[in-house]
Amino acid sequence: MVCTKTPRWLPRWVPPLALVVMVVGCKARYQPLVTVSGAITATADDLRTGFYPNQPKLAPAIVGGATFGRLWKTNLPLSTGEQVFAQPLFTGGAVFVATLANNIYSLDGDTGAVRASRALGTPWRTSDIGCGDVTPTVGIAGTPVIDDAANVAYFLSKTYLGDAPVSDTTNSAWFLHAVDVLTLAEQTNFPVRIQGVADNDQAVRFDPFYQMQRTGLLLMNGVVYAGFGSHCDYGQYEGWVIGVGTDGVIKSLFATETGPGAGRGAGIWQAGGGLVSDGPGRIFFTTGNHIGAPNMTPAAQPTAVLGQSVVRLDVRNDATLVASDYFSPADRQMLDAADVDLGSGAPVALPAVPFSTTAAPNLMIAG
Repeated sequence: MVCTKTPRWLPRWVPPLALVVMVVGCKARYQPLVTVSGAITATADDLRTGFYPNQPKLAPAIVGGATFGRLWKTNLPLSTGEQVFAQPLFTGGAVFVATLANNIYSLDGDTGAVRASRALGTPWRTSDIGCGDVTPTVGIAGTPVIDDAANVAYFLSKTYLGDAPVSDTTNSAWFLHAVDVLTLAEQTNFPVRIQGVADNDQAVRFDPFYQMQRTGLLLMNGVVYAGFGSHCDYGQYEGWVIGVGTDGVIKSLFATETGPGAGRGAGIWQAGGGLVSDGPGRIFFTTGNHIGAPNMTPAAQPTAVLGQSVVRLDVRNDATLVASDYFSPADRQMLDAADVDLGSGAPVALPAVPFSTTAAPNLMIAG
């Protein structure tokens, strides 16, 4: 699947939503699928399979029967143009919803009633950069991750801090929030402002004005990881994977464009799909086009420029990230020139059963 520039980082299957609809087979409560990391996350699990095996009330006989249908529909009090792009998540009897206007809601999972709502600050105006991928604002776009044991939802919001010229990046900020799913109360040491230089190149600094966060978040070993792309390929941006501990401390900042002569780009788009992990200390993602100097030349080990690639990161003992393996197609230069992104779609790791073979025991799909 190839996404064009408009909208390139937004999945075509997500319509603007002014309401949330819950559809199940009967009154039995839906059971959330908890991952190995103890998280409720985008697309079911850390492999991003989209498979929910614990849904007995969605068996074929029930779905095809007379009792299957909508249980409730809730209209949210959204402002004009406000949209929901992040996947709503369910835990503890509540449906957690976040919007592009930096509003969050906790809905009763059985009735759809709004239990709590909260505004998190002025959402960032897309008119300030001129990118029409989504309007009028960008607030919370990436799907949160929920620590099921603690009942805490983690997510990133883009916030506008005040009036300033368009070229002034100091009034743009990304914040990682941690809130109680039921009450929406902020947790101690949060929110955390995302800022700093890349661990793999101190000359590369995170610029929140140009960076866009769309991928689903990953919770692993007490650290929340997020991938970043940009708005319409505008400005000096890179792909980033940034990890923040559940203690509110930034643990890692990894950039995909580093080193002498590096250009820009290599954003992590993935059409909203989440960062993938198949086990502790391992993160996979895909990138889009590199912009500037010629893209990488073939190499046995990952290079400093990781455009048009599937990348594996390993978590070091000091919690920083290192690219330990990668794949990039032979026609990556052509893909760059045409602005056709390998990473426009998200990767999916296939479960060992039934997809493994002796020759290839662990498989992942990226397209």
